[in-house]
Amino acid sequence: MGDYRFYDLQGKFKCFIQKENHYIFPVPIVGYGRAQTDVDVLTGKDGCMLTVLQNIETGEVTKENPENWDMYNNDRFCELYGPIIPAYDSYRFNIWLVNKVGEEKAKEYHEMVNQRK
Repeated sequence: MGDYRFYDLQGKFKCFIQKENHYIFPVPIVGYGRAQTDVDVLTGKDGCMLTVLQNIETGEVTKENPENWDMYNNDRFCELYGPIIPAYDSYRFNIWLVNKVGEEKAKEYHEMVNQRK
C-alpha cells in the first residue's frame, strides 16, 4: 500500500520528502541505499510503508509510527541505522559507501571531508 506523500503530481515515486526540520525516508527492503520504487519499501503491520524521520541538523534517525514495526522490521532498522540509540544516518551511509566504492575509496572520502571541517 502506497503513502501518497512519496508521489509527485504525476504519480512518480520520490525516495524522500522534506519537512521543516527533518527528512522522511521510506525504509528499503534490501541494501543500504534509498528505496527507488515503492515495491522496494518495507511495509508495517498495517500494510503501509515503513518510514523514518531524520533530523536535518543532527542526523538522528527515529521510526515514524513505531507501533507499526514488528520484530523483523526492527532488526532491519538496526541493520541500517546501527544498534545504538540514538540512531544516526551516518551509520547507513558509511556501509552504503563502502559497498558502492570500496573500503579504500570510502576512507579517502572521509579523510577529505574531515580536512574540510
